[in-house]
Amino acid sequence: MTLPSPVTVPADGSASSVLTLTADDSPSTGTYTLIITATNGVISHSSDIVVTIAGAPSVLAPVAPDFSISSTNIQSPPAVMSLAPATSESATVVLSSIDDYSSTVSLTAGWSGTTPTGVTVSLPGSVKLPADGSVHSTLTLTADTSPSTGSYTLIVTASNGAVGRSTEIRVIIGSTVPVLAPVTPTVAPLPDFSLNPSTGTLSIIPGLSGETSVVVNSLGSFSSPVTFSVSWFGNAPTGIAVNLPQMVTPPAGGQAASPMEFTTTATASTGTYIAQVTATSGSVSHSTDITLVVNSPGPFLVVPIFNSTRD
Repeated sequence: MTLPSPVTVPADGSASSVLTLTADDSPSTGTYTLIITATNGVISHSSDIVVTIAGAPSVLAPVAPDFSISSTNIQSPPAVMSLAPATSESATVVLSSIDDYSSTVSLTAGWSGTTPTGVTVSLPGSVKLPADGSVHSTLTLTADTSPSTGSYTLIVTASNGAVGRSTEIRVIIGSTVPVLAPVTPTVAPLPDFSLNPSTGTLSIIPGLSGETSVVVNSLGSFSSPVTFSVSWFGNAPTGIAVNLPQMVTPPAGGQAASPMEFTTTATASTGTYIAQVTATSGSVSHSTDITLVVNSPGPFLVVPIFNSTRD
């Protein structure tokens, strides 16, 4: 037996190592269990391989045709879609043939656990998957003007009646609550500004930091200093600090961006949180929301890959 060599697992990826079993001319026959253990000093996982030693070379059963399903054009992993009131967002669902699989596959989408209100899901009912090929299908989520906010799980399932495969998409529904300056109809509107995030949703792992920015756009001749403040909408996380410059001044008819950094400790609370950024200049104030998704570091798996050799 030749043991696998050490491997380094990339973030959000996988790595493989070859284990070789070699039998001599007269090995003991029977069924045995081989335990492979992977460890990095702190975390340890094991995988079992059942080894059957026969008196004659074994004949491997052919692999049955199959297909896989995945999603693209969204943040991954994990797959996340962000949705705001009165907007639509789309993702591409990809079906791929394995070992000459070819069939008409039906597509369905359903919510796991809590179902959000005010959100409709559009997905083709079926697609034709060619042998050794792939097919793309568009999934569209549409929110009305007042959808329920929070984090939800959407399961997209492909099935031909005998074989079914699913992929999971996390849907984050945020809310924008602007504070509008009063306008008197008989008075010409004062110079104003708008406030928007460069990224509406940011994913992060405890112990790391994530960056985005908020953009102040001058409306008309507005060109005054704008100060910022940040508060948490709903539950506030622990172990997370927000760094945001206190002031920017956009040029008249232009814009100014302020970098924003979320810094987490290794023990920061995980979950989905909404940071509300408020920009103020004199009596004018506007707010925008940024959804922060704090994910626990994913574990790694040990998956055996079989290679059969015989002397």
